[in-house]
Amino acid sequence: MDIKSLGGKRRIPCSMFYQLLIREGKLDIYYIQRSCDFMTHWANDVWQAVWLMKHICGHLDGIEEGKFFHFITSLHAFRKDTGIIF
Repeated sequence: MDIKSLGGKRRIPCSMFYQLLIREGKLDIYYIQRSCDFMTHWANDVWQAVWLMKHICGHLDGIEEGKFFHFITSLHAFRKDTGIIF
């Protein structure tokens, strides 16, 4: 954790880690996040993880792209971003 980000002063990174496993000639990627704002960051987070898998496969002879697994412990959307007025 970035100690300078406590207290809401800066955005704390939500990505915890990537795990890459080669199974049956394919590279699977597991992407773990502690939190994700669905409306503003989810699509970019998924794109980045899948791009990473594709990029790594491009450097591994004979290894194809495998499965993408995504785990988020706190997936949320803020009312201000949904267009829903209460």
